[in-house]
Amino acid sequence: MLTTPFVPKRLAGKNEATELLRLVVFNAAEYWLGMPISSVIKVVPCPTIISNNNQGIGMIRMGHHSITVVDLYFRFNQQPIASPQFLILTFTARREVFAIPTDRVPGMVEVPLESIVPLPPSYRKVDALGLASHMAVVEQEEEVFSIYLLELGNFEFN
Repeated sequence: MLTTPFVPKRLAGKNEATELLRLVVFNAAEYWLGMPISSVIKVVPCPTIISNNNQGIGMIRMGHHSITVVDLYFRFNQQPIASPQFLILTFTARREVFAIPTDRVPGMVEVPLESIVPLPPSYRKVDALGLASHMAVVEQEEEVFSIYLLELGNFEFN
């Protein structure tokens, strides 16, 4: 069962009136985060995290590979995610695969391109959301949500 506030919609082809960006969305602490579906390799059930440090960086084994796990919940709250259920597998600009744990199945939403605005560089330097490059405002059933779009291409594990 999808447990996001975003209303499920049939994902149609290109909309003639509005250019849309398909986002995978998930919650970390009090923030809604998103990334373009093209940057997601896949979503998998979360195996046991075999190594975890005090900076929210861990590691898992998947087949013959070791994959870095980046706990964004920890980045915002200085406490690890309580019960990771799923991993979103994605990659850096150097094509290194890494995983982001979530406590529920990520959702998907189509966002009009005109509703996406860049975050000011000064804000990005001082806020925990420095990983986000843009923000989208989405209205769903009389509620307004801000989705911060992660800029994972430049992500560094530090």
